[in-house]
Amino acid sequence: METISDADIRRYPETNPRINEWYRTLKPTTQRVYTRYLIQFERISHTTLETLLTKATQREIDTLQIRTLIINTTSQLSNSIQVVTDSAVRKFLRYWNITVPPTPIKYEQTEFYRAYDKQELNQLLSYLDKPLEKLYAIICAESGLRANIPLQLQWRHVQDDFNNRTNSIAIRLDPPFYKGKKKNGYAFIGNRARQLLQYCIEQKLISTQPDSKLFPFTYDSISKIIRRAKHKANLDPKIEPIHGLRKYTEAQLEATKPAINERYRIMIMGRFKDIDAKNYSPRDFDTLRPEYENAYSYIDHMNTAPEKTQELSNKQTELQDTINKLNQRITELEQNRKETFQLTGGLFQTMYTPEREAELFQSWILFRQLLQTINKNTAPLPMNPLTDPRSPHNTATAHHPTEQ
Repeated sequence: METISDADIRRYPETNPRINEWYRTLKPTTQRVYTRYLIQFERISHTTLETLLTKATQREIDTLQIRTLIINTTSQLSNSIQVVTDSAVRKFLRYWNITVPPTPIKYEQTEFYRAYDKQELNQLLSYLDKPLEKLYAIICAESGLRANIPLQLQWRHVQDDFNNRTNSIAIRLDPPFYKGKKKNGYAFIGNRARQLLQYCIEQKLISTQPDSKLFPFTYDSISKIIRRAKHKANLDPKIEPIHGLRKYTEAQLEATKPAINERYRIMIMGRFKDIDAKNYSPRDFDTLRPEYENAYSYIDHMNTAPEKTQELSNKQTELQDTINKLNQRITELEQNRKETFQLTGGLFQTMYTPEREAELFQSWILFRQLLQTINKNTAPLPMNPLTDPRSPHNTATAHHPTEQ
């Protein structure tokens, strides 16, 4: 069969108006996938979909015959292509109110495909020669996004965190990306992707204009590049070339200790239901970021000892807490010092020299303690009944009734 070119794919909706109308209800990536298989279906069956729709509308062909046509046309194709082609033809006809009976074509998992491990991922990256190729693979492995989504990323999707933060970068997709059967997660990328992104910008491989795409690849071209690198690295055939990168992310999130909250992991990977999607918003990036950064030592393909990194990170956090408490105590002592200087009329200030700083500071502490002791232990003086004006026995103020 004749090769399907990029030009064929571009022209297809333009020359098929009813397919073009239906396409407006689909995501761009779905349109591209469907187009390839619909062209293939038409070439094998020698029937265009527009003609098939016309015949079905005029009842020149019934829906059972359409089902048989789909089965016979796809019989020599791989199971996965059969499933996608069958789905595409049915959805097109259903859009125009033609419902085809249930099909026997079902997805059959004949083999289990697994994720890359860290060593295998590093081997794959070593055979990706160009920075943008490496960046694509690293973004897939750090974000868990499905293979086609990084190809649609524009600078505006990452610019906020790239410009305003120094740690993880939230990938802020447009609302439609979070809907549908294969929705996207509230994803992040970490320091490795950030460093390579910075390098690509410096080398003018990536533009920082908001609508500029990060990658120049089509899905077919990057798929060939990744498959070729995987083949050169002589990696296990049971690793899915691109989807294995998403599986890598999920495996590392599951391996993280302490474990990530299950709900947060589902949000990052985009496995939530449509009804839940209504309750999520970009504000959730702030909730998810600490979870992602906690897991990043596991996700980082260059970190071979994530548990040790995690332990050091926890100790660093504890030390920072101690430093914060000490800074707070220093602030309190400084405030007390100012109050004491005011109390003593600046006595210590006039005695201060840099050489005597430690001595005066210690004297100030002792003086402060002495004042507190005096205030605590000093009781009011007893009242003198003869001289205190408050006493009724004071002869100067006592009331003498007028003599009769």
